[in-house]
Amino acid sequence: MKRNLLVLLAWACLAFIAFATLSPIQMRPHLAGAHIEHVAAFAVLSCFFSLLYPRRLLTVLVIIIGIAVGLEVLQNFAHGRHPRLIDVAFKTAGAICGTAAALILQWIYSVVCGKNRSPDRTT
Repeated sequence: MKRNLLVLLAWACLAFIAFATLSPIQMRPHLAGAHIEHVAAFAVLSCFFSLLYPRRLLTVLVIIIGIAVGLEVLQNFAHGRHPRLIDVAFKTAGAICGTAAALILQWIYSVVCGKNRSPDRTT
């Protein structure tokens, strides 16, 4: 059940980011400064997918960065949108932060749940 929710959240996040990136500028949601939004959105996206695929973190990171580049390229075809290299840089920074956050969350979970503890040995 938890995994299904994480799958739903990850793909919904990607769909929302694609909509926000490619929709006309007046339809784009504004929550904060553009660069803060880029970092936050891609951090959340990367964190969700990194938690889904914890043994494929580098692959997830490369794919998320590829998505950032692809969405910026697609802005060439969206009316009123302009792709910028600086946006890719902020999205990449967000992806790296999200993957790092997933690693930290996994470590905390393993410590709290005792997954990394060695079994007690009696001699």
